[in-house]
Amino acid sequence: MSPRQFWACVVVGGVVTVVASFVALSIPYQPRGRGSTRTEAIINAKQMGLAMLEFEQEYRSFPSDKTVAEVIKRTGSTLDFSDGSSNAMFRQLIAYGIQSEDIFYAWHPEGTVQPDNDMFGRDALEAKEVGFSYVMGLDTTMDPATPVLMTPMRTASRDQFWRDGKRYKDKAVILRLDTSAEAPLIRPSDDKVVDARGVPILDAAQPCFGGKWPDIRHPKMAP
Repeated sequence: MSPRQFWACVVVGGVVTVVASFVALSIPYQPRGRGSTRTEAIINAKQMGLAMLEFEQEYRSFPSDKTVAEVIKRTGSTLDFSDGSSNAMFRQLIAYGIQSEDIFYAWHPEGTVQPDNDMFGRDALEAKEVGFSYVMGLDTTMDPATPVLMTPMRTASRDQFWRDGKRYKDKAVILRLDTSAEAPLIRPSDDKVVDARGVPILDAAQPCFGGKWPDIRHPKMAP
């Protein structure tokens, strides 16, 4: 091979590599394999955390019952914010401008389905399209370690989780107020997630809750 042919091959090979890199980067990340359910939940939780930080800049707190009137006033939204679920709270983020339902999804043993991204009227974040429970009434002036999003929680409980060995490896997914996420083990004796002292993270005894039980909104699983 002549020097000219050699360098021609190098140039062509470099172009192919760059093009392949751009193609790879353009493909949405799809976690697969062992632990992929938990990984997907962590990624979505972090994206929701960032969305809530942006929402707070406009409405002075994360979505809550107190921000509903202002959201309706500013956006003219006719979405349902009143059914008491985390779905209803997260619809405020859609009214604010989030353009995909996908980030609200996490596999849940009570029966979630992949969102259909129909975000109009009653179809926005329908039952089973949300997998996260939500601590309402927070803003970034509070303790950065305060739990904000959790899955998979028992929707009939204030602080218990589903231990799923296959998909979550008996771990929960927790997003904190500083948008850090973790996957702690669920205590098998009572199905709770606890801190280093053994105190459940959603207990009124946690300093971040000031002696009060947190107002937790669970995802809607039935029509």
